[in-house]
Amino acid sequence: MFRRTFRTLIIVLFFIPLPCSAEEPTAVELRNREEIAQIKKNFEETLKAVPTTVTGRAVLPDGTPAVGFKIGGWGRSITHPGYGHFLFETVTDENGGFSLDLYRPCLYWLSIDDPNKIYVAPDCYFELTEPLEPDAIQFKLQKGVPIEGVVIDESM
Repeated sequence: MFRRTFRTLIIVLFFIPLPCSAEEPTAVELRNREEIAQIKKNFEETLKAVPTTVTGRAVLPDGTPAVGFKIGGWGRSITHPGYGHFLFETVTDENGGFSLDLYRPCLYWLSIDDPNKIYVAPDCYFELTEPLEPDAIQFKLQKGVPIEGVVIDESM
C-alpha cells in the first residue's frame, strides 16, 4: 500500500505546473522581491557597523582581581533591531581584566559568571554609540546566596 501511495504522490508532484519565467511577475512576487532587497540592504548596513574594543575589570569584594570568570552576553544593532544579533564571551585575565571586540552602534547586555558559583554581580546593560574609555565596564562581585528547592507553579 505504501509503495502505491508513494508512486501516486510522485506523479502528482511531477505534474504541478511551474510558473513560466516569460510571464510578468505578480504583485506578490514584486512585493517579495522588494522585501528581499530591503532585507539585503539592512544586512549590508548592519555590516558597516564600526568595530570597537571594549575593556573592563572584575574585582572580588576585597578588591582582588576576579581571575578566570566568564564574561558573556549578547548585542543587537540599534539602527536595524531585527538584524545583527550576536553572542560573545571571554574570560577574565590574571588582573581581572577582559577585552571584547564589539560593534557600534549596538545595544549590549553583559553578565559575569563565577566558575565556582560563589560570587555574583548585577548584569550590565549599555548602548555603544561612541568608543568607551579603557576599563569602562566594571563588575564588583559580592558573595551570592545559594538557593535550593523546587519551583512550584500555582497551577500544579
